[in-house]
Amino acid sequence: MYTVLMTNAVMRDMDRSIPEKNKTAIAEAIDKLAMNPYPMNVKKLKGVENLRRIDVGEFRLLYSINNQNKTVTVVKVGDRKDVYRFLKR
Repeated sequence: MYTVLMTNAVMRDMDRSIPEKNKTAIAEAIDKLAMNPYPMNVKKLKGVENLRRIDVGEFRLLYSINNQNKTVTVVKVGDRKDVYRFLKR
């Protein structure tokens, strides 16, 4: 069992930019990461160390895994066309 952590930016994104109809599916996907941080639909992002992606409809959930501490840190949640922009910073 892993502990799931979310950054302040993720909490803000969930409140402000995720439509109500999609919040439940995204919250369920986040909860499932505690049981299995390597689900079947996970993809490792290229060019970024230790960052993975899950597709939840039109939204993407980006997270990192720390197996030593048994933690999953969700770093970004957003629309598929906008979510990767924060990586360029």
